[in-house]
Amino acid sequence: MAKIKTRPAEARDLDAVAALFDAYRQFYEMPPDLALARRYGLPWRSGGGALTSSPAVDAQAAYESANTMQPTLLAGTNFVLHAAGWLEGGLTMGYEKFVLDADQLGMWHAFASGVDLSENGQALDAQ
Repeated sequence: MAKIKTRPAEARDLDAVAALFDAYRQFYEMPPDLALARRYGLPWRSGGGALTSSPAVDAQAAYESANTMQPTLLAGTNFVLHAAGWLEGGLTMGYEKFVLDADQLGMWHAFASGVDLSENGQALDAQ
C-alpha cells in the first residue's frame, strides 16, 4: 500500500490548488455560474462577502472582511450573500460588526461607482 504524504500548501502550489475549487463543476460538466451569468446577461449571486474567522470585532475581522469583499466586488457580483455581521466563519454574528460592515459596504459602493471624469467631477473650473 502506498503511503500518502501531506504538507501545507505554499504559494508555488496555487495553480494546482486553484483548479480544485471548480473541480465539482467540471465533474458534472457544468460551466461556472459567473460565466453563465455573463453569457446570458443575468445577475450573479456570490456567497463571498465580509466573512471572517475572528470571534471578535477586531483588526483581524476588519482585515479578513475587507479582503474577502474586495474580490467579490471586483468579480462583478450583483448580489452578495453574507455581506454584513458575520463572525467566527458564520457560527455567530455581531451587531457591532454588522454596523461596521454596513459602513464598509457604503465605501465599496462608492468605489464600484467609479471615478467621475466629467469637468465638474474633476473640478476643472475651480479657481
